Amino acid sequence: MSNDSNSLGKNGSFWQNMVRHKAHIILALPAFLIMFFILYVPMVGLLVAFKNYTYSGGIFGSEWAGLDNFKFLLASKDTFVNMTLNTLIYYFIFTALGTFLNIVLAIAIDQCVFKKSAKAMQTIMIIPVFISYAAVTFIVDAFISTNTGILNKAFGMNTKFYSTKEYWPAILTIVKMWNSVGYGSVLICLF
Repeated sequence: MSNDSNSLGKNGSFWQNMVRHKAHIILALPAFLIMFFILYVPMVGLLVAFKNYTYSGGIFGSEWAGLDNFKFLLASKDTFVNMTLNTLIYYFIFTALGTFLNIVLAIAIDQCVFKKSAKAMQTIMIIPVFISYAAVTFIVDAFISTNTGILNKAFGMNTKFYSTKEYWPAILTIVKMWNSVGYGSVLICLF
């Protein structure tokens, strides 16, 4: 036996095994394709971090920058610290408030006297998870738009929610909680 056949096992060559197990390979092919296109193809976008990206050049036509973009980010200390703090603060807010609201909502559903209505509420609360964030932006815009927003019309205001930075922590927190709390509470109810 040659070294190649030792590494491939007792059943012959690699290609003979492929032919022998072609049904298994055909069954596994959709899963491999999905994994490839969803998990690996987007990794090409990581190149943008290492390039002087231009829209006309695209990802592959832009000039290579190496670690210059990271040096620039770390050199602008105020921006870097602000971005890191915002990320950590939002993470802790979303985690703490989300967990609290998940538990409260799960207890409320569990204590509901009408069990059929509890199941209907669970179904309705899962719906925001399946709405894409592109659609969520339209829903949020319908509520807080300066000219046509429901909040400004209902209360006779002319508040510019989008361009005022003080409103953004509340907007982000409300949208994130609306999108995730229902699903989390349903998961807690299952246990």
